[in-house]
Amino acid sequence: MKKTIASIIVILLTVSAAVSASPFSVNIGTISEFQVPVGSQDILQADVIDVNNWAGGSEIRLTAAFLSLDAYMITKQGEIVDVVDGGEAAFADGIQQRVFGMADLSITTKVADFTTLSVGAGPAYGIKLYSGWEPEFWLYNEDNLIGQDVLSHLLDDFTLSYRARLDFSFSRFSYGISYSVSGIGPNDPYTPDWEKGKLAVSFITRVL
Repeated sequence: MKKTIASIIVILLTVSAAVSASPFSVNIGTISEFQVPVGSQDILQADVIDVNNWAGGSEIRLTAAFLSLDAYMITKQGEIVDVVDGGEAAFADGIQQRVFGMADLSITTKVADFTTLSVGAGPAYGIKLYSGWEPEFWLYNEDNLIGQDVLSHLLDDFTLSYRARLDFSFSRFSYGISYSVSGIGPNDPYTPDWEKGKLAVSFITRVL
């Protein structure tokens, strides 16, 4: 618990320092994440071109000086395993929809002309929507299900996730590739679980 509180204090102080600096910008766009963990197995060409292995969503970035507060949310339909009476779909494990993403505070630096590198940390999160759209939330790892009571688990299940991002910017637009990985779990909240790392690509537009 002491490590958790110390981490939050450092984050708040860092954010306060950056917010007082300038300039400040708001950026929104789209993200597409490759759903096969890149550390768990060899990736085949067929895996990459299979559209079922990709999931898309939206991303927002709030940038001040060298800091960026980023968050993205991805939606992926559940796996249809059967068609029942009336033409309704039956889903694997009863999960109709998965909504998941990550929020992170990242440090950004210029590495070349029109190119920036960002490295950040924060919580991963998600919702499994079952038949009847009943939600079940998870934090930091899809296996860490917490039901519908999110706030009480934020500190108890504290586990950092990490994200590295390389962006190529042109005027108000940027294309990026990112790699994200969650910590092992509350018993080892700072160690990345490299076998579950994910790659993603994004297209972002500065709107403010």
